[in-house]
Amino acid sequence: MEVNFLGGKSIAQLTTIEPGKPPRLSVAANGELSVAALEPWVGEHLLSRIKGTTQWQGEVVFDTPAVLVRGSADLVGTQIDAPVPLRKRAESSKPLNIDMLFGSGTARQKIDLKLAKVAHVQMQQNQSNQGSFSDSMLINIGQLKGENNRPGVHIEADVARLDLDAWIETIIDIATFEPKVATTNTEFLDAMRSIQIRSNNPLLLGRQFGEFAVNANSSDGRYWFGRIDGDRINGNLQMEPRAPVSQFRFDLDNLYLDTAPERVGDVERIDTSIEVSTYPAIDLTIEDLKIEDMSLGKLSFSAAPIGEEWKIEQASLSHQGVNTTLTGQWVNNQSLGSITQLEYQTDIHAAGTALDSMDFAGLLKRGN
Repeated sequence: MEVNFLGGKSIAQLTTIEPGKPPRLSVAANGELSVAALEPWVGEHLLSRIKGTTQWQGEVVFDTPAVLVRGSADLVGTQIDAPVPLRKRAESSKPLNIDMLFGSGTARQKIDLKLAKVAHVQMQQNQSNQGSFSDSMLINIGQLKGENNRPGVHIEADVARLDLDAWIETIIDIATFEPKVATTNTEFLDAMRSIQIRSNNPLLLGRQFGEFAVNANSSDGRYWFGRIDGDRINGNLQMEPRAPVSQFRFDLDNLYLDTAPERVGDVERIDTSIEVSTYPAIDLTIEDLKIEDMSLGKLSFSAAPIGEEWKIEQASLSHQGVNTTLTGQWVNNQSLGSITQLEYQTDIHAAGTALDSMDFAGLLKRGN
């Protein structure tokens, strides 16, 4: 048979493996797949980062009541616009293998997807094989390990030198993507239960961070609690990313920033089509902030979108008798452009101590 399947021409051959009532059948097929044709299953959000076509081959075995599906593709011709290790040029090869089991009676229906040695997705339905595959899903990136034996959706990433700046930018872009057709299906988001990120010397804020780990958990996919631990950062986090205004709170014991790399090339223009109202509310406290070898003391920062402004409600930096407070707002639109306004005040309560901390020990004599 020659059919049009997944946006391209495909050839399928039906074979009777074993006669009977019903018989055991096999359908072997190959053809060309258009990534755009996967939209009903993958969704517009993810497909905004994947483009192209590729050749594929597979087999479907009908062994009543079970249906087993196996497929593979080298993805040559497909571009994946994502940070390392998922990034892929269209001309390069990266094997994709899919195994699916459906209609197997008492056994749980499942989907297993593996992208080379960099990503592995394991999905299972519940014991009654009803509802979404989000009932039990494990997504691995990097070191592929672990079994999908927990309820809910779990995401684990273990990648050396992970570019967290690029991943945060990508996640924000996907989360704020406006699909052509709005959906109210939140099964995947409701089922999310844990996120674990581990990396040796990741890149964050343009700086290397040594050993780094994030662990966050949720009971309903809405409210998240967790910890950040590493060589240069430690503390607690709380998140409510699905609130009408996304909320992020960080209570850090310490944050030590190394020297930032020199910027290469031109600075990108700010996108004035970004709506400030889509930005989150951030509440940040750092008990011990250091940049290179300079200690800056305690930092408190709180900001949230209010109307067309992202307003800094309060920010303060306190260290050895020097206290700086700051307020302000950021406006970003196509008529005014991108404008940041800041007002700050510094009070010095112990000038001698302050000067000592700036390597001017002994400069101030007899007074405060």
